[in-house]
Amino acid sequence: MQNIYTEPMLIDMEKTDLYDILLSLEIEVNKNTAKEKMIDLILAKENESTDDSKVSNEVQEEDEDDDDDDDDDDGLPKFTLDQLIASSTYSHRRDVLRTLLNDGKMYSHGDVARIFKRFYDKAVT
Repeated sequence: MQNIYTEPMLIDMEKTDLYDILLSLEIEVNKNTAKEKMIDLILAKENESTDDSKVSNEVQEEDEDDDDDDDDDDGLPKFTLDQLIASSTYSHRRDVLRTLLNDGKMYSHGDVARIFKRFYDKAVT
């Protein structure tokens, strides 16, 4: 699996964005956790070796259905595709954003992290 996040990229992010990423990675932390600790947790999760064969297609299909739920208001700030592309946070992945995200839909940083993770975790056939 290719890592989605690098330490320099995470250091440049706001603490709230790191918190969103941790939530998307299903890591529970307190919002008051130090930024450095959040970065360490994200990088540790990225470096874990996962066995994609243990994940059933049924679970993957459920995750894809979750992305289509525009009514999900989790209280996190949401951004348009154009806003995300213009963001320095994703400057190195603008082409991937254009490919994976839908114009006219709003995404939180956690949404983008989940979509990136699913994209990079796919087996190449």
